Amino acid sequence: MTTHTHTHTHTHTHYNWILHPEMSQAGIGRVATGGGLAIGGLLAYSEPAKLSPFGLLLNVAWELNQTSPRQPREKLKDGYVIEHVRLDDSYDVEPQVPEILRAVEMIRIAHEAGKNVLVTCAAGRNRSALVIAEYMLRHTFTDRSGWPETSAERKAEIIINSIRSKRAHALGNDAFVTWLKRQR
Repeated sequence: MTTHTHTHTHTHTHYNWILHPEMSQAGIGRVATGGGLAIGGLLAYSEPAKLSPFGLLLNVAWELNQTSPRQPREKLKDGYVIEHVRLDDSYDVEPQVPEILRAVEMIRIAHEAGKNVLVTCAAGRNRSALVIAEYMLRHTFTDRSGWPETSAERKAEIIINSIRSKRAHALGNDAFVTWLKRQR
């Protein structure tokens, strides 16, 4: 999969900014707290020098951390630390909700500290997009006028479309999309 992305320095990377730390997002506004949010696959870790914008590297794929299912973090040889939350790409979302919410909370804490966050899964399509969408549903829209009257389904559609506009094949898992559109 080829990914074309523009970052601060306009270089090619293996991730896409979903909420850019320097810009307001069309139809979504700025994230309520500081920091940007990017999505990527495991290839994002192949070029450690391009990880420097991130204060939190959050992997939500079991594929990267197969040796120890309980190892919550991993230090890369270049000094970067990857936090792990293990999600499965299955169609059974409910058993994974505690892990999804743990990932969302990790993003919230990082953003409150003004850090940029990179969320990865195997290909940067489903699990990472699910976590990012759930985070956005809970913590974006600094201008909330009109937002409370919007249905949960419509809010999810706006966020899903925003993510897909930056990562075309994101959220192809229908169970994830249905779960995001649930009543809250």
